[in-house]
Amino acid sequence: MRATTRLAGLVAAAALAVLGACSSEGTSADQESPTVPTPQELAAVLLVEDDLGPEWDVNTWDDDDGVPSTPQGVITPEQPLRYAESAHFVEWFCRSGGASVPSPSWQAGTWLYAPRPESDPQGPYLVELLLAAEPAGVQDQFADIREVMADCVVDVVGDDFGERIETKGEVIEVGEVGADRFAVRTRHRAEMPGVDGTKGRYEWAVLVREGPVLVAIKVIEYVSSETAELPEPVTDVTAIVSTALNKLL
Repeated sequence: MRATTRLAGLVAAAALAVLGACSSEGTSADQESPTVPTPQELAAVLLVEDDLGPEWDVNTWDDDDGVPSTPQGVITPEQPLRYAESAHFVEWFCRSGGASVPSPSWQAGTWLYAPRPESDPQGPYLVELLLAAEPAGVQDQFADIREVMADCVVDVVGDDFGERIETKGEVIEVGEVGADRFAVRTRHRAEMPGVDGTKGRYEWAVLVREGPVLVAIKVIEYVSSETAELPEPVTDVTAIVSTALNKLL
């Protein structure tokens, strides 16, 4: 049996088990915990470049010590994924500075990007992170991260190395995916004194819970303009999230 088929069965079984536990008063033996997917099974359903289109590729690099970081697959200390450590998923867009950020132990992940001509802004980038655990524990982790994400939906104006930075956050919808979902988009606009035009980026942070699996998707799109207004982003994040969850289920 293919890993994707097996994982779909495990997620569906977990959902049924949770529903059964909520609707019956059976003994603990009647409500056994569902089988939790392994990191290898999670890695088998990660987004790959072919899922997103011909312009997408795997993002690879060496860290400061010259050690390659795994761009796709199971995450271990020996095979790290950049930005999967700690809670960068939240920290990338949270600018409040005082939040206590949860640190999930992500088990599988990928980092993809769609390179553009040198004359255009870089990106977009996409990071997908997965972990699996008992459904109750996953539900608690979802709630903890969602709380921090909600606290970080703020509008901020500040200066950074001479640039005037405006950050605007908003909660967005990404379709009816998963048992629980929460998504935020932030818009960062920068102006340099005496320089015409603006530059900036859009960031999306999407968190989805489905049975024993927690899914985090981060997308960043860089933009620029010769006027004071930033152009709207072109990345279809809702379609990306739908594709990721369809692979999981």
